[in-house]
Amino acid sequence: MTEAVIPVTNYAFNDLGFQKLYFTNAVGNLASRRVKEKSGATYIETRPAKFVSPEFTHTEFWELTKQNWIAFSE
Repeated sequence: MTEAVIPVTNYAFNDLGFQKLYFTNAVGNLASRRVKEKSGATYIETRPAKFVSPEFTHTEFWELTKQNWIAFSE
């Protein structure tokens, strides 16, 4: 997991009071997908999307709940 994920996610849940966070990444961006998997996020769906690079045509949507974050960060 990248170093920034832990303090930013802790801040969102603990200081800002969020109960859920939503993330996206281009289908094919395996490093970004892996960060979400390692943090306890749940894959929701894939949707068509436009990116600067024409090789990417879809995006994955992910949800991370505070409960999952606590379980994965311990």
